[in-house]
Amino acid sequence: MALSLRGWRYVSVLFLLVLGVARAAAGGETRDYIVSVDDKEAGTYHMTIDDEKDGGVKMTGQAEIRVKVLGVTAYKYSYGGSELWKDGRLISFASRCNDDGKKFEVTAVSDGKELRIKANDKESKASADTWTTSYWRLPDAKLRKADLSIMDADTGRTMTSSLKLVANEKLRIGGKEQTCAHYRLSGDAKVDLWYDAEERLVRQQWLEDGHKTVLDLSKIGK
Repeated sequence: MALSLRGWRYVSVLFLLVLGVARAAAGGETRDYIVSVDDKEAGTYHMTIDDEKDGGVKMTGQAEIRVKVLGVTAYKYSYGGSELWKDGRLISFASRCNDDGKKFEVTAVSDGKELRIKANDKESKASADTWTTSYWRLPDAKLRKADLSIMDADTGRTMTSSLKLVANEKLRIGGKEQTCAHYRLSGDAKVDLWYDAEERLVRQQWLEDGHKTVLDLSKIGK
């Protein structure tokens, strides 16, 4: 999922969701996340991760968000997308989202040298090492020390941010306490991310327009 707020358009999901060593995907798995806005549950995100025969890893995600104010729906968001990764790089990408009435359709294909992006019929290019705002797994270790190229999973917009390890912290995930690595993205994309020992995304948190938005892993399945 890649989640991001745009005023009251709270979530640019995380479906949406990327890279590095594929340890978390061994054998395939599902993940369910709960999305909250200002400490109130607002939706869910479901992710499926499968190993491909050629050594690649495919992640598909679906998100549904409803933000209510005084019992009335003030914001609606839906997302569906897929990402194919191999050797720590994004090979292909496709997503559709409806961000409170604003519709986006994004595709991206890598030729090994660059990523060719098409978003609502507008074309652009990005680094072959581009991450996505699904953040579903950590980028390759060698990419974490320099500025990262990041593609917004909703809109196809490219950004530049740096990723820093904050600390190893105890979190309660799915009813169990685990030690997780807390990272912080700064730059065009500003978000806090937590990963478990298998480099799964277990929590994402950010603040925009004064609204705290959190994505929490609630269940892992096979």
